[in-house]
Amino acid sequence: MELQTDLGKWNLDEACLMAGRRIENALNKNEDPFASLTLPSPEGRGGAYRSAAGRVKKKVKVKNGIW
Repeated sequence: MELQTDLGKWNLDEACLMAGRRIENALNKNEDPFASLTLPSPEGRGGAYRSAAGRVKKKVKVKNGIW
């Protein structure tokens, strides 16, 4: 995959490594490797992406919208 920056290439490598490790660990435990990626929807129509709501650790206020 051709990315514009070295940082973009590194981020893609890290994401693939993390996903691969999660899948490999689940397979080694004889679990469904994709079970942690989805949650059942209330309507019963299959899975949905996990919410990030519980993963927020700290909120910060940005002065004038400039980082």
